[in-house]
Amino acid sequence: MAKSVLDEYDKNLTSLAYITSSAEFQTHLNLNDSSKKRTTDKYYEHYRSCLTTIAMVARHFQSLLNNNHTSLRWLLLRTQAIGEAGENNTVIKHEIQKLRNRMKEIYHRKFIWNNTQLSIDEVQEVLGKLESPDDLLSLWNATYEVAKPMRDCYSTLIATQNQQAKQNRLTDKTDLITNNEERRIVEQLWQELKPLHRLLHAYVRQKMAKLYPGLIQLDQPIPVHLTKDIFGSMMTYLVQDVLPFPHLKNIDLGPTMKQKNFTEENIFHYADRFFVSLNLTQVPSSFWNLSIFKKIPDRHMACHPTAFDMYKYDDVRYV
Repeated sequence: MAKSVLDEYDKNLTSLAYITSSAEFQTHLNLNDSSKKRTTDKYYEHYRSCLTTIAMVARHFQSLLNNNHTSLRWLLLRTQAIGEAGENNTVIKHEIQKLRNRMKEIYHRKFIWNNTQLSIDEVQEVLGKLESPDDLLSLWNATYEVAKPMRDCYSTLIATQNQQAKQNRLTDKTDLITNNEERRIVEQLWQELKPLHRLLHAYVRQKMAKLYPGLIQLDQPIPVHLTKDIFGSMMTYLVQDVLPFPHLKNIDLGPTMKQKNFTEENIFHYADRFFVSLNLTQVPSSFWNLSIFKKIPDRHMACHPTAFDMYKYDDVRYV
């Protein structure tokens, strides 16, 4: 009975999610049309109300949480903790919101470095232009001094979210995000990629050791400030220094694409074929008819590349 009830709610919720996403899609295409924004907001309100109802219904099946039917147990756990419906303690809910606001306020603080006022969002571009290791370290340290108070907020936020999760009969917050099977798959993928990752890291480290003599040990991690990336996750500003075969001219696809009269849609067709070659699913045929690949003339619309999940297997869109 529990599964049939939840399946019925899932069907209704999927339909409502599709209507809501469709309304949001139209809002992106018509930013000056306030009526479309009001319609989207109305659908979102119905959607949130439906989520709350589902969570309340699911809690009537508490006794089934110990059921051996793994998929049913997982569905019940996830359903009971959906969105605002899972935040059944208003004190915890307000505490989480307060912590998030506090971290956002800290993140956007400006600071002075080298007689220049900067925000964290502006640091990356400045880092990319610096050459001196001392300057790189100085700016990196100054940036993290601003963000350092966020550490305590994060610790408190994690503890509070875990407390909230336990109210919903979860072990901690991570149980709401993934299950054991998902974790197993991710771990398996990581173990497959790990040898390649280690080789790439060793290659980059060796190149950077020549770039910064005496500052990088070949058997130690790369000092993060020397990557010229605030998080040490991108090599954008070092790509010319670490790429193999530096004597070869970089490949510039631009002239060839212009010569072949590439359109915006052509690029997506090439991308689609590439992902299919990786054994991923081809986009549905409706994608090409319903997506917007180029700004519509004389219309105020959102042009930042956005993929829309319409909550239907055969309908994904792009603006």
